[in-house]
Amino acid sequence: MILKWKAEYAIGVKNIDDQHKHIFEIANSAYDLLKNDTCTDKYSRIVQVIDDLRQYARYHFQWEEDFMFKIQCADLEAQKLEHEAFNRKIDGFNLVDIDQSQDQIIEGLLFFVLGWIVDHILGRDKFIMAE
Repeated sequence: MILKWKAEYAIGVKNIDDQHKHIFEIANSAYDLLKNDTCTDKYSRIVQVIDDLRQYARYHFQWEEDFMFKIQCADLEAQKLEHEAFNRKIDGFNLVDIDQSQDQIIEGLLFFVLGWIVDHILGRDKFIMAE
């Protein structure tokens, strides 16, 4: 496990906090896969982690944007742009690259998701919801 949820990560909106916890779980599944030395071909599992992240992020982003719209958050448009950039990055994973460089792809995915968690979830989301 690379990420452990802590109370200080909470932004104070239960549904969003629960959704962020699930993103932590997906990142941890990628980390567990990276550290799994008994699995020689991780391709299908990597594709599954990316697909899980893609689907869950889209669900989460829509929920978060709808919530921000309801509370008339001034930063909604900027938030949408960041969500779109996340989606483009996840959609940009090439299946051929995954097959040829499995551990490097997982490391890159983890680096991206960890950066997103620190910059966006623990930074931007927490700041926006505190306003």
